[in-house]
Amino acid sequence: MASMPTWTSGSRPPATKPVGYSNKAAEVFNLLRDDLGKAQDVTDYNYEVAYSRGMPAGEYVVNVHMYRGIGVTYPITVKLVASVKDNPQDTAQQVVTTTVQLHHENEQVTAFGFPWIAKGHLVQGSVNNLYKELRVAAQ
Repeated sequence: MASMPTWTSGSRPPATKPVGYSNKAAEVFNLLRDDLGKAQDVTDYNYEVAYSRGMPAGEYVVNVHMYRGIGVTYPITVKLVASVKDNPQDTAQQVVTTTVQLHHENEQVTAFGFPWIAKGHLVQGSVNNLYKELRVAAQ
């Protein structure tokens, strides 16, 4: 079985610190699962999960960082999905989904950014992938 890459994602809601492997909790988001590739993993699935306790209006940015890739074949394709639900009983609705490719170790790419307005609405046609650095040390 091939070695799996170790990658991490970062998310930043408006006016808060980014959440990722170096900062697992902030005012709105928490990183619930930080995937470490095959380390401590009994399946072939690699995924990370960040959870929000609300969606305040503002600009959201989601990045992927190829932390380490030992014995992997590049490029690595990563699928990202942002979903929301109004209350715990609801089914999550996908808001944004995309696929990005990582070409080398330590590469960071912005998968998507989008403005979110009050009452849970994505501004139509506003999703972008303009690069924004999110990888920062814990503060």
